[in-house]
Amino acid sequence: MTFDNAQENESTLIIVMNAATNRQQENAPPDAVPTEPIGWRWRLGLLLLWAVASFGTIYFSDWLARYRLGLWPLGYWLAAQGVIMLYVLIAAGYAWLANRHERLQDSRRERSHEL
Repeated sequence: MTFDNAQENESTLIIVMNAATNRQQENAPPDAVPTEPIGWRWRLGLLLLWAVASFGTIYFSDWLARYRLGLWPLGYWLAAQGVIMLYVLIAAGYAWLANRHERLQDSRRERSHEL
């Protein structure tokens, strides 16, 4: 098989997969529940929290240096460890929200199938 034939077969496969996806969407009932894990507003909020935490600690580090947490200035502590903990909390919060949203979708699907 030459490169041109492989490229042609790959593009044919993509077209067939897109057609199958479109057929599934057309055959879906009008009251079908979307399968998106969580809405764009939640994702945007978590992304903004990440951005504020990342850039805010650096931008306000002089102001945060006035306060101390233990032996270290607060700005240093947040930049070194606090923001990393916040990233873990953001990831855990996203996972919790996505699981909660999926459970709600599953219960809605079960109720719609019972009708």
